Amino acid sequence: MDTAGVELSRIEAMGAGGLVCLVGVAWLLAPRWTRSAGRDFARQYGVQISPEFLGEFEREQVRRARLTMIISLPGLLLFLVTMGEHSFLAMAAPGLLALPVLAEMIRRVARAGSEFTAAPGRPGLARTRTPGVLDYLDRRVVVAHAAQAGIGLTAIGSALVTASRTGWAPDAAGAAVTGLLIAVVAVVGPVVWHLEVGRPQRATDAAHLYLQDAWRADAMRSASLLAGPGTLTALRLQDPSSSSSLALAAVQLVLLAASATCLLIDLDPETPRFRKRLWPTLAPGEVLVPGQSIAGRGAA
Repeated sequence: MDTAGVELSRIEAMGAGGLVCLVGVAWLLAPRWTRSAGRDFARQYGVQISPEFLGEFEREQVRRARLTMIISLPGLLLFLVTMGEHSFLAMAAPGLLALPVLAEMIRRVARAGSEFTAAPGRPGLARTRTPGVLDYLDRRVVVAHAAQAGIGLTAIGSALVTASRTGWAPDAAGAAVTGLLIAVVAVVGPVVWHLEVGRPQRATDAAHLYLQDAWRADAMRSASLLAGPGTLTALRLQDPSSSSSLALAAVQLVLLAASATCLLIDLDPETPRFRKRLWPTLAPGEVLVPGQSIAGRGAA
């Protein structure tokens, strides 16, 4: 009887059971965790949410948190369990952490323009111009996405170099998968932004339109989420035993430098960009109250 195999199966079963319990606890506690996230959102963007949209806002926050937890926790656990290994799963684990970002982007495109919808027949508020991506995001965020695409492509390149010398070993294939996922998410991001800002915003008053702008700006700023998988990829490829040449070591240093840049590049500004670009007549710290009129001030 292979007792080692039985013991390994028990460990795997315990790990799977622990993961299920962890995801279950995260699912149940998501509403509590997102309360603080909602307060942070309101404070950061200067938003006062109308009771008409408060329930929808809270549900969307909880849904976001649960989706991220359910998809990212297995990937994070896999990354931790496979540290020090050179298997396919060990090298693919950082890429799997990019899947929550991709899933959220797809969801945003499907829902863009329909968040916080008012009851039919309500009077509408129209903008004086159509907003663009740069009304919500600084160019540095675009640079961050370009850097992340470079991280993904460099990971693919390092996998190809390794495969040309030793064949397509599982670790090389895993690195290629991680690089592909990170590159895809980095390229999809700007496409999603363009689709989002192209959807019409139907608002009943200034506070309603401002809430949509704040939500859109917050959802579009995904560069900081992308930095995590990119950094983990770079760190995983830094294993000396996988560095077969000086050129590959240089590639790994480029990965680390690009990842560090992405971590620092998307710092929260004191005043949100959309507020300066789309709501220039609002005084510093001014919060729009639901039902408040801004006629004659030229905002929005």
